[in-house]
Amino acid sequence: KQQALSIPIIATMKYKYIEEFTGLVSQCPALEYHFNSSAQISSSLASINAAMSNGSFSSSAFETGDVVPSSVLCLVLGDGSSPRTALTAAIKNGWTVVSIDEKLDKSWVGRRDGLGNSSSAHRYVGFRGTMNKFLFEGKQMIQSSLRDAHDFQHLIIICIETTSNFDRLETLLGRCGVA
Repeated sequence: KQQALSIPIIATMKYKYIEEFTGLVSQCPALEYHFNSSAQISSSLASINAAMSNGSFSSSAFETGDVVPSSVLCLVLGDGSSPRTALTAAIKNGWTVVSIDEKLDKSWVGRRDGLGNSSSAHRYVGFRGTMNKFLFEGKQMIQSSLRDAHDFQHLIIICIETTSNFDRLETLLGRCGVA
């Protein structure tokens, strides 16, 4: 019986993410072309929502204005050649998002502003390389790509699926310029 009960819950959650994704695609139609399946949509949105609800602040902190989206630096590790989760986080939340993956397509390396059509900043920076390379070059890359960036007050790290080599994550806070 329990397996039969869990199926509707899973289907409801996937539908919730598909519905949320449809709203994001209305803001940025190009987002749709980065996803090949509902599983990818669910994985990306579940990761972003989990990061928002399990950090030192909750999603309600964004709604009340206690946390300003431009004060958040989000690192998405292991997004693959197409920065699905990174783009979704930038469009959904207005955060500055850095996609880090050694397989990142060259067309997504560097800075992109103005994703979507809302008033949020939606800043994206792509970094093609390993986590170790980012640890040594990341702060310089962020500062040169985001010349107008102020000191970020919040760091969110989203690790996607089979990403490896996270043994040095604790050093990111200072290296990325998070106050």
